[in-house]
Amino acid sequence: MGHWALILTIALSIVGLDAAPRNFFKNAIPQATSVREAPKGRKMQTQAFNPIFTLPSSQTLPETQPYILSDPIKIEDPDAPEGCIEQVNVTLNPQQGALYFWPGFNDPRNGFDTPAEYMDGLHAIYIKGSLRQINWALSNLKYIPPTAWHGSVNAQLVANDLGCGGGSGTDVLAGLSLLVQQTNTAPELNLQGYAPNKSPVLYTSEDQPVLLNFVLSDVDAGTGAMEMNLTASNGHITLKQVRTDLMTFKTNTPTFMEISSNQVDLQNWVLQEITFTPSLHYNGLAVLTISVNDLGNQGLVQNPLSDTVSVVFNISAAADNFHLGFIFEGCMEDSANNPIYVDFYNRDIQQGDKVGQFLTVTASVTNGTLAFASSTATYSYDPASKVYTLFGNQLAIERATNGTTFTPDPDFFGMATFSMTFAEWPASALMQGRSPRNVTKTMMLTVTGINDAPRLIGADRTWHAKYGQYIIIDQLTAYDPDINPLVDLVDVTINSTYGELTLGWRPYWLSPPAFMDRSLLPGGSHKNSRVGFKLTTTIDGLNKILGSIHDDHPGLGYLNTKPLPPAIHYIDTAVHDVDYLTITINDRGQSGTGGALESTFKIKITSYVDQYPTCQSFLNTHAQYCGCYFVTGHQNSSFTEWSILPLTFPSKLYAKESAPARFSQGCCSQYLYSERASTLTRVAEMGLCQAF
Repeated sequence: MGHWALILTIALSIVGLDAAPRNFFKNAIPQATSVREAPKGRKMQTQAFNPIFTLPSSQTLPETQPYILSDPIKIEDPDAPEGCIEQVNVTLNPQQGALYFWPGFNDPRNGFDTPAEYMDGLHAIYIKGSLRQINWALSNLKYIPPTAWHGSVNAQLVANDLGCGGGSGTDVLAGLSLLVQQTNTAPELNLQGYAPNKSPVLYTSEDQPVLLNFVLSDVDAGTGAMEMNLTASNGHITLKQVRTDLMTFKTNTPTFMEISSNQVDLQNWVLQEITFTPSLHYNGLAVLTISVNDLGNQGLVQNPLSDTVSVVFNISAAADNFHLGFIFEGCMEDSANNPIYVDFYNRDIQQGDKVGQFLTVTASVTNGTLAFASSTATYSYDPASKVYTLFGNQLAIERATNGTTFTPDPDFFGMATFSMTFAEWPASALMQGRSPRNVTKTMMLTVTGINDAPRLIGADRTWHAKYGQYIIIDQLTAYDPDINPLVDLVDVTINSTYGELTLGWRPYWLSPPAFMDRSLLPGGSHKNSRVGFKLTTTIDGLNKILGSIHDDHPGLGYLNTKPLPPAIHYIDTAVHDVDYLTITINDRGQSGTGGALESTFKIKITSYVDQYPTCQSFLNTHAQYCGCYFVTGHQNSSFTEWSILPLTFPSKLYAKESAPARFSQGCCSQYLYSERASTLTRVAEMGLCQAF
């Protein structure tokens, strides 16, 4: 009995030992196969012949830095024979960053004769090789997070013995939590085009301003507050615009500025188009220093970081250049001779020297013309290049340019570009061997629009048409210089006194916001109307209706529908009737001042009829015919007979529609009656008989 008790005690001890904790990661959980969870800090053989992971549960690393895991990852498989091939996959979730194995596992110098299969440098990597190669690769696993990214990412490890050594080929999972902590990133400030030089040297001349652009970047500052200082020595600073609504100017002087704002507004309104102007008549070295401090923005470690750029200006001495300035107070559309005040001088030239100082002045302007005051300076204008040229001594040039005026082109409003250049004549007495000086200045001239009435090109002509003839009026074009022809709406009415109209563009194409008011058109339809049309459309749509922009209809159709008289007493000319096609356009005051304007255009349409003249007048103009005849017996005879009529027949004129059906003219008498039925042909429309 004591013998069996001893055996049982030993067996229970073995069972207890097998159940002892092992150093295995707590997240080694099974998939669909039968795999037990490994408690944190323990190693466990999850199933017979399966590998075992040993790894830390989590790691913390700083933002934007490559990180090598401080505790190595190890995999064991006690049942695997030497050289057994297994596989480990490592996947990041979410897919932020990249993983890299520790190199050297394929180097024969490290005792690896058979290369392992692997792929790394991605968010999902794997290695397939011996346990020794796998453990080498995992011993210093490297993780590189994305630039300026912070947060949590889980590295999931999956090991499979691939059935080697009698293993089950079951996936064994483990996880490693990586926490990327946010840290403050220093701002970076550079002079555009000179990065990373923090002390660039620029060369300029005396009294010459320098336009500068800087680039500021801070990946983690966001919209947080930053402070910027600008300091100028031997010169002063000018910003393109002082935006006190977007930033706080703690100090704002020409030589020192202390500004609090965010990096976006500092970049857009401080660092773009900074003008550094050297002190007047100064030559030598000048410095512009700009520093920025992020105040510890957004970083986990809240230590402020800064950057500084100092631009050194090497300013050479030079003769003072010309000064040129303009003042223009604006003008109205269609105004004339608006003054441009030209301020020109040079500090080196005294009043008594201006007689011997000769200058050439060139000037140009868009969307208008220039004029100058009368002086002894010579004047010329080149219409091809639209350039005005003046030449004379400085006194004459000043008198001429002091009377500069601008007249905008008809109907123009907006911005006109005015430019003027003053250049020394090389043979001037004051040149003294130096290079000629010149100065150019450009200014935008503001022309304020006033509302112009709509116009209709082609409305001043008279159209002629026969009674009953459908004509296409296709030479009308609407125009308004103030409005956008594709967007702005106008109100339009089109009607005639008693004609029938057909639109030259399908009205149902007048999609919103354009529309047709059918309720005000009794008798009107989408096809035609004897009253007229009222619609709202764009100038472009109206021109399609009028036919100047062709579509599926060539133009505005018109048909005179007034009835004709049955007979017309003899007159010398064709009978006329006059109708008027009326088009009214209201621009709704779309642009400019002055409110809505409306224009009405009348197009005269003269209608005429074809007439049968007397026999004598017909023969006078148609020598090929020799008589006038009347068809007889055409109903009771098997052949047509003709009766000769007097030259004065008829005593009345008839419109074509109401003329006697049997009245004809021609050379019928030269044929026998029996031949005429087969040898005479009635000419279409005119009712003539003609031999052939």
